[in-house]
Amino acid sequence: METTIDIDTGGTFTDGTVRRGDNVWTLKTSTTPHDLTVCFSEIIEQAAELFEQDLRRFLTTVDCIRYSTTIGTNVIIERNGANVGALAPEELLHTVESQDADLLQDIIAQGARRSLETSSDSREISQRYNELAEELCDNIAVGMHSLEEERAVREVLLTEQPRHYLGSIPLHLSHELTSDSNDERRLVTTLVDAYLNPSLGKFLYKAEDFLRDHGYDNPLLIFCNDGTSNRVAKTTAIRTYNSGPSAGLQGASELATLYDTSDGVALDIGGTSADVALIRDGEIDRDEFGSVEGVELSFPMRKLYPVGGGGGTIAKLENGDLQLGPESAGANPGPACYGLGGREPTVTDADVVSNIMSPGFFAGEEISLDADRAETVIKENIADPLGVSTEEAAFMIRDKLESQLGDVIVDQLGSESLEEASLIVYGGAGPTHACGAAQSIGIDRIVIPSYPSVFSAYSVGFSDVVHDYHISVASRDDLTELDQEIDRLRQRARRDMEGEGFQTDEVDFSWSLSGVKGDETDSFGEVSPADAEVRIEDLLEDYEQVTLELTAQAHLPTHRFNSRFENKDTVEPAEEATIRWSTTDGPVTESTPIYDYRRVGSQVTFDGPAVLRDTSTTYAIPPEWTAEVNEYGHMVITMEET
Repeated sequence: METTIDIDTGGTFTDGTVRRGDNVWTLKTSTTPHDLTVCFSEIIEQAAELFEQDLRRFLTTVDCIRYSTTIGTNVIIERNGANVGALAPEELLHTVESQDADLLQDIIAQGARRSLETSSDSREISQRYNELAEELCDNIAVGMHSLEEERAVREVLLTEQPRHYLGSIPLHLSHELTSDSNDERRLVTTLVDAYLNPSLGKFLYKAEDFLRDHGYDNPLLIFCNDGTSNRVAKTTAIRTYNSGPSAGLQGASELATLYDTSDGVALDIGGTSADVALIRDGEIDRDEFGSVEGVELSFPMRKLYPVGGGGGTIAKLENGDLQLGPESAGANPGPACYGLGGREPTVTDADVVSNIMSPGFFAGEEISLDADRAETVIKENIADPLGVSTEEAAFMIRDKLESQLGDVIVDQLGSESLEEASLIVYGGAGPTHACGAAQSIGIDRIVIPSYPSVFSAYSVGFSDVVHDYHISVASRDDLTELDQEIDRLRQRARRDMEGEGFQTDEVDFSWSLSGVKGDETDSFGEVSPADAEVRIEDLLEDYEQVTLELTAQAHLPTHRFNSRFENKDTVEPAEEATIRWSTTDGPVTESTPIYDYRRVGSQVTFDGPAVLRDTSTTYAIPPEWTAEVNEYGHMVITMEET
């Protein structure tokens, strides 16, 4: 029976799921920013405890461990990446340096640059390399006009430099990272990737060493922002940026397909932040040339928009007006109700004061919530200065978050995209604020998956091992060696998949075409390599660049949505509480039944207002809404027709 572990590290919590056969267990621990291997190992240890086995013995039964990490994202935010040297023609270096993106300017300022006009002068190549080494560069990005030139540079250095010297300051060849024909974009992509590489590699090999030391023989697989998983040695650093939020989209697209949702809005509300994306006909919107903090890259990236606001978002007054964020209390000290020293009111504190969240139901009962502390910080910082009750101030914070989420969703996706859309909501704070956010933008159908608080981790389990290879063509002159390039990609794909542990007969290979015109990218589906040249020639009449893509895919044990509940039943409320709600007619205060969601073991319907408390999340169902738990254990919430 297959056993898989899938892990996602977020800003506040690190989540995990274990699947054995059709059974799924969820895991959660606090993220340890000082050393992410601590929270990674804690999830693995929790998994072993589930089966009451020694860690070493348990890991021998595990078929696959996939991991989504925030290391790449953290390096970008904290600006603590490598000192990168750049070796390229002067004109290209000047063009790159003229970009005004702060991230790129910071990378350039931290590293060093040397011009190299030709790959035929071995003396100049060695001299430039030595100069960059003396500037204390950790690695060197090489950006010449062709792959042959870059490889010639490497061959010179392999001949001229001591092996240990070259090994300590590795070269990153831009053409080996990507075949993008745009020299500037390709070099910039290589600089950013090289900036992330040492930190990411150090951490991932440390995590893999932990597994090896405890008897796990399979490779640790790293989830990437394109929805694939690859072993550590085959992972491209820049592809791990924003991989956690991208993981949730992987599962959201599967849900959109399951429920035949033509337009789905995926909303992930976590402890630190929230993100939104659009899914059309089961496909996640993406940019052909993604960007990181304004730096355009050679790789496609899913269109994921930060909308601000999570459970830990801090509420404050500015000139007498209530504001949320952008600051977050994070995992430490966290909201005031954590009792870990937080002194500022947060959304989570407001949920506690509002009687929506309960001290006994949070983070798998790992954290005990202190309602008195939550009341104190809201009273002192919000209620008293505004002259309202603490309960009213808490409602204002919740309402502010939900309307703020709605406003940003409309700004980013456009109102036309939302007319017939369903909201697919997950994240620890997602079910608590889903209805309010949906109501603020006129969406009347919400889908919440099982395990919403760990859904990004769960969704990592939908990924396979996939490698993509590209040939970018900007003119007919680029077609002269197309057949050789196709053969080169075939060989590289087979070699890489063998490195992943798969033989050629275990891999699916497919070729496809796309064209770029301005900011628009059109896909033209699969193509035979034999027909590629003719098709590309035709497309160049209308497109600035045409890309031939080879995809190599090997299948892993993956999740699937199985029927969990056959029977229908009812659940009695555990208690009642007075809660203030936002409705289409304005705020109302109503006595609200509180249910213990752990008692739900069948298909069941809840009419709003209602609150359903689970150990890892809380579902808030306002008046005018009805929630149905279906056969999959998913919750579908609809607004009554008016």
